[in-house]
Amino acid sequence: MADLNQIMHELRQKLETHPERWQELELACQLELSGEGGGTYHLVLKGGQADIGPGALDEPQLTLAMAADAFERLVAGQLNPTAAFMSGQLKIQGDIGMALKLQALLR
Repeated sequence: MADLNQIMHELRQKLETHPERWQELELACQLELSGEGGGTYHLVLKGGQADIGPGALDEPQLTLAMAADAFERLVAGQLNPTAAFMSGQLKIQGDIGMALKLQALLR
């Protein structure tokens, strides 16, 4: 399994490649990643800036909980978010509309 900090760096690069897709979006998402190498991370998109890294948010709009290795596959495009949710690999708490917008960004 890759280092989650590296995965977060790659996610930032993916977002920065197409900033026009999310610059108008405001999103505060917390990632609860379990298992080997897991931890709590945040993804905040606001004012055209992306803040991605370790640590919890005080008031996330959206919390995604999944295994760290499943998150790695999700970011790499090897795991479909809808299939992960339907199979119980991905748990969503909070604003489901934001989850759908995040899914579109990760494609």
